[in-house]
Amino acid sequence: MRRYFKQLMFFIHRWTGLLMSLLFVMWFVSGFVMIYHSFPKPQPNNYFHGLGNILGHESLLAPDPLIQESGSTLYTLEVLNGEPVYRLPGRPGKVYDAKTLSEISPLSKDACAVIVSSVNTAKVGRVEELNDYDQWIPWEYYQDYFPIQKFWLDDAKGTQLYVSARKGCIVQETTSLSRSMAWLGAIPHWMYFKALRLKAQLWSSVVIWISAIGCLACLSGIIVGLIRIRKRKISPYRKATLRWHHLTGLFFGLFVFTYILSGLMSLADIPDWLVKQESDVNYHQIWNGPRQLPNESVSQSVEKILTRKELEPIKRIICRDVMGRIFYEVYTKYPNQSECYIVDERSLRPLPPIAPLVIEKRMDKVLPQKQYSIHLLQNYTNYYQPSKGRDLPLPVYCINFKDEYHTKLFVSPKTGEMLKVVNNTTRLGWWLYKGLHTCKFSFLSDYEGWRQLWMILISIGGTIVSITSCVLGIKLIRKKIRS
Repeated sequence: MRRYFKQLMFFIHRWTGLLMSLLFVMWFVSGFVMIYHSFPKPQPNNYFHGLGNILGHESLLAPDPLIQESGSTLYTLEVLNGEPVYRLPGRPGKVYDAKTLSEISPLSKDACAVIVSSVNTAKVGRVEELNDYDQWIPWEYYQDYFPIQKFWLDDAKGTQLYVSARKGCIVQETTSLSRSMAWLGAIPHWMYFKALRLKAQLWSSVVIWISAIGCLACLSGIIVGLIRIRKRKISPYRKATLRWHHLTGLFFGLFVFTYILSGLMSLADIPDWLVKQESDVNYHQIWNGPRQLPNESVSQSVEKILTRKELEPIKRIICRDVMGRIFYEVYTKYPNQSECYIVDERSLRPLPPIAPLVIEKRMDKVLPQKQYSIHLLQNYTNYYQPSKGRDLPLPVYCINFKDEYHTKLFVSPKTGEMLKVVNNTTRLGWWLYKGLHTCKFSFLSDYEGWRQLWMILISIGGTIVSITSCVLGIKLIRKKIRS
């Protein structure tokens, strides 16, 4: 039985390694690039600085009919091409004229050019109207943004800007460097080839199955490598390629396996039998409670906000409804910094911070059956830390449930908004992806250089394993052809 097991492992590793070796080389080499350059995305500051000043646009209609239609009290007020507009969330996320409440028509090419000139002073080389996806917008949700005007700018960076004529915003921004790095990194690493990525289900299935075969190749290779260890010599092989493959496989094989496994788990669902999961519970919806309409028109509220001259310029106002409190987030200089205000019949006043007692009362009201404890978290943890696409503030209230799912709720002391929910499933998902794939451990948050160095060392080891596997595969094919 033991003999047959060995033969099976050797057979599996030989042929799965032959099949996956080139892909492994591609993944690890592109991984080097991914440490420093990801897939291009628009700079939030660019769109934000392209917005006009809301001051001087006080004569607005209340968006109550739009709110009734959308079923959400969340809306955004901005100035687009000199005119105030309401933006509503969701898909397709329509844009309305704030003076007439009529949906705005797609912007003309000249109007889109105004948005471009507000964020980049370079001369426009040429413009193309897109009604279909291209390599740099390969996701189905861009369907809601078409038509899109693509601008080639005559600047040193080779900038290309994509402006949605329907929504009046920049949806993509690339440069010669970011495009080149994407072809060397993100596109082969994530298989972001337009023809494949647009078929989301097919793309997901291809990545999952390739990763699963890769895991089988790694796991069988680790077993084969251990079988080949001799008492006096770690490796019995004399030929350089075999010896390097065996030795690097022994030292880096486990890292290669976890690297491929974490890539698989970034798309695959965690099975129910692996960890206890709490289904059909939406803590975000429960916490925020039933929505309600503002108690006065937005025109009155905005007028009171605009009396605060020290806030000028006001680039964006967002109406929020959290824990039954309607308030306004006011953005002036930066897209990730805001001041929050409550507007009532008497005055405009800053949104008071949330005290622990308020959190306890909210818990007793919406989740009375839960036993819990609360503490103020001052530092990031593995499961609560910012990412490139999302800023998570500190300090934050951490509500620990005493349940079998070990649920934690993270609530902002500033607004009372529930920022994140963590349970057994999300913890395991973090370890199977971010922990193993990117090593984004909280204790390394202040030592990014060391994390990158560790990723480089792992990638070097994985690259050597992959290249030697590729060479051995070529030799095996030649041998089979000759025989």
